[in-house]
Amino acid sequence: MCSSDLLTSNYSAELGGTSGGVVNMVTKSGTNLIHGSVYEFLRNDKLDARNFFDGRQKPSFKRNQFGFSLGGPVKQDNTFFFGNYEGLRQRQGNTLVSTVLDNDVHRGIVPGVAAPITVAPIVRPFLDYWPLPNGDIVRAAGGGPSGLAILSTVASTKVTEDYFVTRADHKLTDKQSIFARFTFDQGNFTQPDLVPVYANVVDVHARYVTVQHDYVLSPGFLTTTRVAYNRTLMGGTEVPLGSHPAGLNVFNPDFPPTVTIPGATTIGPQIGRAHA
Repeated sequence: MCSSDLLTSNYSAELGGTSGGVVNMVTKSGTNLIHGSVYEFLRNDKLDARNFFDGRQKPSFKRNQFGFSLGGPVKQDNTFFFGNYEGLRQRQGNTLVSTVLDNDVHRGIVPGVAAPITVAPIVRPFLDYWPLPNGDIVRAAGGGPSGLAILSTVASTKVTEDYFVTRADHKLTDKQSIFARFTFDQGNFTQPDLVPVYANVVDVHARYVTVQHDYVLSPGFLTTTRVAYNRTLMGGTEVPLGSHPAGLNVFNPDFPPTVTIPGATTIGPQIGRAHA
């Protein structure tokens, strides 16, 4: 990118009417000399402090941001090219704190019921679907057990992105020039649910093509003709982080239902974005 402008109000006629801000960016073009660069930025957890919910060991964190650029002439003083690639790889551990069924409930010991109950075979797969707690129990209003306890886990949030832009400039005459630009942006973001049985995955695919012709009619009059094609696809789904009993697939053969218990963290895929 050569330069950028952020406009929030008082737009000129060339921008037309809009209800929000306008970001105007100018990409670099090649020159008569070949220029390029290679870079990588690394960040990790070595100097990070633990947050309030972390255990003795900090969750891992590693970010690699890298890329290269190259530009130069195809034909001296006439045709030029420029290209840039940038990649991002990030793996960030997060401490997730949720409320799940306690160990007694898994054994059929329910608060408020005098004797243990026998868990029905049809219910057992749903009960085992909940991870066992590893933290303190959650007390009821009167101080007794509530059937709930704390689960603290470390899960990794993943970000992967590949971005590429290339541009070609050609001088038609002393007064006319044309350029074409192609932009490719593809990435995905994976974030585990609070109860890390499923993870939300967001995929982004963007393709932009621009062709522009400039014609200097006079020292005070310039015409610009631009044709652009933009295509952006964004979708989200939930994927399992492990296996689960087939007996849970009672409503859909591909994935288990979402289970909600008062006071506990919801577990399972979110409706409309689940994928086996």
